[in-house]
Amino acid sequence: MLRAMRNYTKIIMIIVILFFVASCFAGYGLYVRGNKGGAGDGIRDYPVAEANGKNIMRSDLERGAARISEQYGSSVTSADSPQIRRAAL
Repeated sequence: MLRAMRNYTKIIMIIVILFFVASCFAGYGLYVRGNKGGAGDGIRDYPVAEANGKNIMRSDLERGAARISEQYGSSVTSADSPQIRRAAL
């Protein structure tokens, strides 16, 4: 058994490498297909709040928060994020 493995080491390594490369492409393909149905940027869209009987979706909240952040420019920090999201709601 070990003698056979020693004699066919190159062939065994080529097979292992081919399986590895194939699994990388297969995994990436499964990952990309699993993200369908989300927002345009790959984030799943789901309701985060309700106002006047209407659901507010996560994508709407993120767009509103981005608009508010743009108004303030570079002075916005990550600590301001929760307050900006509340303002967007």
